[in-house]
Amino acid sequence: MYDSPQDMPPSQPVRDALAFCRDTVEAGYRQADTLALRHQRYHRLLTITAAIFGTTAVLLAIVQLSGLFRGTWPVQLSGIAVAFALIAVITGLVSSQRLNWLLERHRAERYRLLKFRFLIDPVLWSGGKEEAKARMNRFTNEVDNIRALNRQALRRWIDEDEVPEAPTPLPHSKTDENIIRGLIEYYQKKRLGVQMDYFAGRALRNVRMHRYTWFLPPLFFFSSVLAVSGHFIYDIVASAHGSQAEVTTANLFVLFVVLAAAFPVIGAGVRSLRTAYEFARNNSRFRAKLVALSRLAERLRQENDPEAIFRDLWSCEQILESEHREWLRLMIEGEWFG
Repeated sequence: MYDSPQDMPPSQPVRDALAFCRDTVEAGYRQADTLALRHQRYHRLLTITAAIFGTTAVLLAIVQLSGLFRGTWPVQLSGIAVAFALIAVITGLVSSQRLNWLLERHRAERYRLLKFRFLIDPVLWSGGKEEAKARMNRFTNEVDNIRALNRQALRRWIDEDEVPEAPTPLPHSKTDENIIRGLIEYYQKKRLGVQMDYFAGRALRNVRMHRYTWFLPPLFFFSSVLAVSGHFIYDIVASAHGSQAEVTTANLFVLFVVLAAAFPVIGAGVRSLRTAYEFARNNSRFRAKLVALSRLAERLRQENDPEAIFRDLWSCEQILESEHREWLRLMIEGEWFG
């Protein structure tokens, strides 16, 4: 969204259009992006805090009930953990950090979509001065609409898919080839290149985190089943060998019960952390969009027909809008803590 002097293409009309975008939309994008990052950090901090301390509180309660440890320290630590977990959950619910994050991120992405859809509109480059002026006025009105977005508008945008509109056909007047080349070079560098690098980096990060954590919830679940099995076997053995065996194996007997109760709690804590980031589903989405954009980037490098070029640019923006809509649905429907 930010264009340095080195980013500016040589074509003066494209430079003028970028200057107009900078003056109209950059301040709004900067504010929304800053707020989105802040709310995201708070939301994830609260989620991690609630998951860790909530899990710890339940584990300490199980230890306390088992009687394996004497003293009041399990009760004291459990109280502290419960307090931190409750503070995190209540703070998250009251402050609505998650919804604020999604709203501001949506606003920032809408600004980004608006900028690049404006730049690739053929009317801006091939129409007359009146058509171009009307398009710029519409751009300004759309900026105002994005600034006024609220949670209800966010929900409607998610629930109601828009019917894609075909790109505006090129007017009969021929578009300057230098303008098209400059526009493509800028778009490849500042839009496609940036988005493809982002998707590739996120896909790599998510696949690593998914690989390191996906097996933990089922592992803890089956470990709990094994602990129950051990408890059952020791119960049979103790019954067969009389009361003396029951006394000597009492601690081990209780330990199996503690493990059977504790393992699912730990698994639920790990699942809550995974839900906050949605590693697997985000990885699949990033990879799919990366493949589609890579193919379009290759076509743009080889395409010479102006109408085909603008059609491919339009397809890129459709893909990126679809990706953002999918991400919003995934995050808003997911449980922030559970």
